[in-house]
Amino acid sequence: MSDARQLLGMKGASGTSSIWKLRLQLMKPVTWIPLIWGVLCGAAASGNFHWQTSDVLASLACMLMSGPLLAGFTQTIND
Repeated sequence: MSDARQLLGMKGASGTSSIWKLRLQLMKPVTWIPLIWGVLCGAAASGNFHWQTSDVLASLACMLMSGPLLAGFTQTIND
């Protein structure tokens, strides 16, 4: 359980020595969930989302930009 808490960037997790685990821990993946959920809700609320390849790829790109890239970057700078 402590390893999962550590990778998600939650408080009370033990330290790490692996550079990739440290980077992921600093990005705090647990903070990405509301942003990704917001993209899904916004796409559904728009009324113009269709399960076509272009719409799905645009949604996935937006989820990637809002979660790991935007929130992960700001969390890393914050810490």
